[in-house]
Amino acid sequence: LHPSMEAEDGKPAAGYRHGPPWVFKGSALYQLHLVKAATARAFVPKELRLVEAFGYTLGGMFLARYHDSPAGQFDELVVIAGIVWNPPTSCAWAARVLVNSAEACRHGRKEVGLPSHVAAFSEKRQEDHINATSGWVRQSKCHSQASAARQRTILSFSSTPAK
Repeated sequence: LHPSMEAEDGKPAAGYRHGPPWVFKGSALYQLHLVKAATARAFVPKELRLVEAFGYTLGGMFLARYHDSPAGQFDELVVIAGIVWNPPTSCAWAARVLVNSAEACRHGRKEVGLPSHVAAFSEKRQEDHINATSGWVRQSKCHSQASAARQRTILSFSSTPAK
């Protein structure tokens, strides 16, 4: 057993002990944005080449809810600084990763080198008019004859110190 696949107490980390490839099942939302290359470079190691055009790269956010993974169920929010060239391909570079699972945080840091932190995610449901949009939203139609409204779920998070 590779030492980095062990939990802090020396025992194998549940789910990850068999090594890659790891399978994560769930749903995700991507929000992509143009990011100024100068801003993105602050998060990308100097030895990696930032993929850019006209002074911008592609960054954004990735919000996932995994219902099945080596760490069990957990939520993840990734802030993407930009795209880097990593021959023979390019990949998104994570500036910050928030998860609500200590095991997923430990795995992200040790196995993948991600800037992972433990955070608390919460969710609340509210009704809004069709024209209102904000936040990360999973939408479903509300059956109401009185108004054209829809119900949505908003996920919010707050950062907590990693253990």
